Amino acid sequence: MTPATSRDGDASPGAARQYTGAAEKVTDCQIVVSVHAVTDTCSAALTWRLFPPQCWDEALAEDAAEAAVIAERRRRCGIPEGQRHRPKWQQALEMLDQLAAWGQVPPLVVADSGCGS
Repeated sequence: MTPATSRDGDASPGAARQYTGAAEKVTDCQIVVSVHAVTDTCSAALTWRLFPPQCWDEALAEDAAEAAVIAERRRRCGIPEGQRHRPKWQQALEMLDQLAAWGQVPPLVVADSGCGS
C-alpha cells in the first residue's frame, strides 16, 4: 500500500513529483510503503516507511553540487543516513523481515503490485 500526501517544496521529507495511486496520476506528494494486518472488517498498519524517491538520495546525484544540495535538504528534514532510495518491493520485504524478527509472521501475504507500473 502506498498512501500519498500532497506536498510541495523541499521542506517535506521525500516530497517529489511521483506517481501515486491515491490520485491515479503523477503529482507532488510523499509516499509511504506499509504493511497492514487485515481482516474482513478492518485493517491496521503494522509498520510503514517513507519512500524517498531518487531525487532525495545524494548517492544517486549526477554531480557533487547536486549531491551537496540533496544532503543538506535531507539533513534539514531529519532523514536518517541509512534511509536511502530503494524500490518499494524491497522496502516491503525488509518490513516483513522486521515483523518476523518481532515474532509477527503472517500466514498469508498479499501485495499491491501496481505502484504506478
